[in-house]
Amino acid sequence: MNKFNSTIALVSFFCCNTLVIAQSDTNNVVTKEDKPASIHIFQAGDSLFLLSKKYDVSIENLKIWNGIKNVTRIANGRTIYLTNNKEKKSVSKPKNTLTLKEKAEAALTSKKYRLAITLLTKLYQKGNEKERQFALEFLGLSRDKKGQKAFAKQAYQSFLKEYPKALTAPRVQLRLDNLIGIETLSKNRKLSQGKKNKQRKKPSYFRGSVSSDYRQSALVNDLGESRDTLSLANVDVNAKGNIQRDSYNIGFQVSMGHYQDLLPESDKTNEQIRYLNVSAKSDDKLYQVTFGRQRSRDKGVFGRFDGIVLSSEVIDDIKLNVVAGYPVASSKITRIDTERQFYGVSVDIDNSWKDIDFSLFVFDQSIGNITDRRAIGGKLSYFQDSTSLYSLIDYDIFFNELNALLFSGSYTTELSQRLSWSLNYRKSPYVGTRNALIGQSVDSFTELQNLFITDEEILDLALDRTLTSKTASFQFYQPINESFDINASLTWMNLSDAPESGGVPAISKSGGQYYANINLSGKNLYSGRDVNRFGFRYSSLASSNVYSLYVSSRYRLENGLSLMPKLRFDDRSNDNGTSQQSISPTLRLQYQSKKHYLYTDVGGIFYTSKSTLIPSQQTSIYYVYLGYRYYF
Repeated sequence: MNKFNSTIALVSFFCCNTLVIAQSDTNNVVTKEDKPASIHIFQAGDSLFLLSKKYDVSIENLKIWNGIKNVTRIANGRTIYLTNNKEKKSVSKPKNTLTLKEKAEAALTSKKYRLAITLLTKLYQKGNEKERQFALEFLGLSRDKKGQKAFAKQAYQSFLKEYPKALTAPRVQLRLDNLIGIETLSKNRKLSQGKKNKQRKKPSYFRGSVSSDYRQSALVNDLGESRDTLSLANVDVNAKGNIQRDSYNIGFQVSMGHYQDLLPESDKTNEQIRYLNVSAKSDDKLYQVTFGRQRSRDKGVFGRFDGIVLSSEVIDDIKLNVVAGYPVASSKITRIDTERQFYGVSVDIDNSWKDIDFSLFVFDQSIGNITDRRAIGGKLSYFQDSTSLYSLIDYDIFFNELNALLFSGSYTTELSQRLSWSLNYRKSPYVGTRNALIGQSVDSFTELQNLFITDEEILDLALDRTLTSKTASFQFYQPINESFDINASLTWMNLSDAPESGGVPAISKSGGQYYANINLSGKNLYSGRDVNRFGFRYSSLASSNVYSLYVSSRYRLENGLSLMPKLRFDDRSNDNGTSQQSISPTLRLQYQSKKHYLYTDVGGIFYTSKSTLIPSQQTSIYYVYLGYRYYF
């Protein structure tokens, strides 16, 4: 019966969708009496050539009807008439005489849906009853076109509530049914994901890349003396794959590289293994196992480790996880380091209540017979429509210390404004007995035990070397129009001090540090293929203040080529009376296709240091980066 109902819903959805598409095509051009568009609001990226092609009007007629003498100097926002306005003495109707509804119609006609949303919202707030009815219907359509399904649904429902007997009410109801049909089908698919024999099998695949990079830099002091500071070559391999079988699939992940220092006085070389694991998963997703080098940000594990993760969906939407293995301090460690061992158990609960997912964990890590870390905690996430929230807590029950408490989220308004925030309390690094190695001359915990009399001394030393970091950040995004948007952020950070102990010097607390950043982004400013950014940053640090300006651009040439110049200026004033200024120009030329990615960076950093005790000093750094990546 459920299968029959799903089939009926699917058929109804496609029938409604076909009818709505047919009607939407006729409604995209919104002018009086459904006639072809008679005006166009000129926007960034427009040209008379593009308008002539779009509306099938000659460029010469457009120039005559609008009194245009210079086609390269048409102001954004100007009304362009697409027909001969014989009834007017002047063909160029002033912008300020264009009604709000006409502007909204022109934005819809030009498919400038973000601009249309802004204009229709104002029209709904300030217009007469007929204009409000028009605004509410096409506000829903504009939001639907922009992918804002929840807001579109709300607009359609408001229209049907306010104007149930309007002539266009059946059309609005059909659009609403279409949206509800999409949501229903999506929910049905989501509900069926955990059911046997209803899973869509993931096809077998194999993909990855091989890349090679070379980086070189040289430093020139104010005497003109030069020396190489970097000459590094590397080769990286990244690959993922999946093999599908009748009732399960097997996957793998590989990411590793070789790095060679080519400086004359150095012969350093190292290999890195970032990921090297294999996984198996049943098609019904009831069982899953991953074995090898992997990375995790939950289940009590924060970072890279060599080990195994076993997962089983014990009941619908509740998954039990068991993890065990050895932490990996650095990807440069290519062997399995068994000095520390851990195990943990966690439970993931999805869709527990009103789009809330959360998980709980218990975690234990030891060094031999000494506890390194023993913690409990969990995370919670919420997402619905325009709001998302995320929270995490980690508490060490061995040291009785709070390791982490995070609360972050974002909210998007109906006008596409976005506010994001994050409040973060964190031990740096997480409390652990192995922190006692920080600043010591030995590399292993066994060697450290030989330096101190008791394990209690080592535990006290570990706490001394653990700092507390507190961070609060806020970010605001504001779209201005189809071409411009602005982004601003403010961050506060405080890092605690650490006492002198075990032969390691004390660390002074940072005090409150502030970072303020604002940048303006614009696209299609001088062509149809450019993206540009201009920004300002202010940093108030423990012993200095830094002002920064930066500007960048990306211009897409033909055949996959891109040109990306960047320029940055920094001015640092230190509390001791010294100061530094630097300017950093960079130019990147890159080529990208489906199989190939090639880039070269050429740039420099030019420093000027000033002091009351010594003359000004100038230092220059020149660098060149080359790289190639092949995708398979």
